[in-house]
Amino acid sequence: MVQNQFGVKIKSFRTDNARDYFNQILSPYFQSQGILHDLSCVNKPQQNGVAKRKNGHLLNTTRVLLFQGNVPKSYWGKVVLTATYMMNRIPSRVLDNKSPVEILKSFYPHFKTLNGLTPRVFRCIAFVHVHSQHRDKLDPRAIKCVFLGYSFTQKGYKCYNPSAKKFYISTNVTFTKNKLFFPKSSLQGEISMMEDSPCESFEPLNLPHVSTHGYEEPESPKPITPESPNFTTKPVSSLVPANVTHNFPQFPKVYSREKVISEQKQVQ
Repeated sequence: MVQNQFGVKIKSFRTDNARDYFNQILSPYFQSQGILHDLSCVNKPQQNGVAKRKNGHLLNTTRVLLFQGNVPKSYWGKVVLTATYMMNRIPSRVLDNKSPVEILKSFYPHFKTLNGLTPRVFRCIAFVHVHSQHRDKLDPRAIKCVFLGYSFTQKGYKCYNPSAKKFYISTNVTFTKNKLFFPKSSLQGEISMMEDSPCESFEPLNLPHVSTHGYEEPESPKPITPESPNFTTKPVSSLVPANVTHNFPQFPKVYSREKVISEQKQVQ
């Protein structure tokens, strides 16, 4: 493919020591084509720094699309392809505010990289038009789907209908960019509103008025005064040894209530 599309031949192929690159098909092919198989040292990821950084960039972009769009993990394959499509067409500061596709076209002007499709919001609601030959008079004229990316083999948008478990590739699509297909849920790394808001922000409950008709409140206990019959005095200093209270300041006497036992209980 590289030779037919770009008119150049692969001279070397650099990989790590994974077993996927050492088999009975790939190794004889490299030898027959005169391609050098360059390997990195064991436990030396620094020698594959460019590939490692690009893989990390691709994984971070995929994670953002999954979390921000509340897309289930089962669609991760489609999300990776969409992230690759976006990264190749977004300007980069390293490339002097040019996209990788523009740099590639500067070297190979005849190479067709753009499909002419207008970029759309990922994971938004997309209504795919159903043509007349595929529907009856009472059937719906559009199918509600979720937009999952762009087709690499056809000039069209890739939409998916979860209920029918079917993909649709078409250009006759109406997008609702402000509405997400999947409902919003609490994902990893997010904090709910209840945890963010302080307790002072909650308003007190307005309880209904309860009628007290026919209910008599109990009498409040009468205060104890020195004139009460059951009131006795005991100085506190009598309960504490004199050697302890010698260095303490003198406080006024404290009065306490002594419980009077009735004569009937004394007889028993």
